[in-house]
Amino acid sequence: MNLDNLRAFVTVAEELHFGRAAERLFLAQSSVSTQVKRLEQDLDTRLFDRTSRSVTLTRPGEVMLDRARRLLAEVQTAERDVRRATRGEVGVLDLGFVDSAAYVLLPILLRLLHDRVPGMDVRLTEVSVETDLDKLHTGVDLAILRDVTTVEGMTPRCRLVERLVGAVPAGHDLADRPYLRLADLADVDLVFPHGDLAPNVHGHLRQVCAGAGVTPRVAHVALQYPTMLGLVAAGYGVALVPAAVEHLELPKVTYVPFVDETATSVLVVASTDDRAGPLVESAVDHAASVADRLTVWPLESR
Repeated sequence: MNLDNLRAFVTVAEELHFGRAAERLFLAQSSVSTQVKRLEQDLDTRLFDRTSRSVTLTRPGEVMLDRARRLLAEVQTAERDVRRATRGEVGVLDLGFVDSAAYVLLPILLRLLHDRVPGMDVRLTEVSVETDLDKLHTGVDLAILRDVTTVEGMTPRCRLVERLVGAVPAGHDLADRPYLRLADLADVDLVFPHGDLAPNVHGHLRQVCAGAGVTPRVAHVALQYPTMLGLVAAGYGVALVPAAVEHLELPKVTYVPFVDETATSVLVVASTDDRAGPLVESAVDHAASVADRLTVWPLESR
């Protein structure tokens, strides 16, 4: 059943006049008549009663008008949805993230996608154990990870650079300072991410300290930032955490920024290599726009 024939039939049925229908369709009247005749031949029925003075729908024509309008509406909807899918505006996006991405980057990104790409259904998976990152690409289209350089099957696409801050126990000698230098940590007990369960972040912080000539004195380790802050609040040591963690306000914990240019932590947005497509590209573009706005460079050295 030809769509042009359907459109011609519906237009004639609405106008009940072949000439006016032809004007609406920007076609010759003979072309409209031919299209209607072809549809009648396909259906083996007469859709209109024609006289020299009037055009009226037959009973089969009335039934066909209702069905034809539905069919054309469905086609229009399908065309619109396909175009939206081509532009990456509709579909399911599986997004993995580490817990610290949920403090700032993730909620802003999700709100942006909800507002600008309402046809995108985002399914979230929290990645809590870094040792599982080698399996991550099998379950997500996109992932937000911290301080990683490579992940099997995934390609880094954009990044958010955050300043590191010191989470300092109340009453500690460093708590009242306006800013810190990494060298201030030389003889300080530190609370670090777990070396076995969070090797990327742990290793990154060791490199940051080493770059300032500091061998970190790790007194305690923990897996999640809330746990690290709990140990800080209890006076077990100072923690180096991304600035976004400041959103976790705990009693007896003071946040003091580092001024060293190397005192940064990076959230990496990575896409799965075998899941490329318009939907992923749309999400990456929006993530990049958020990361560009949020990236915080270190304070100027003082």
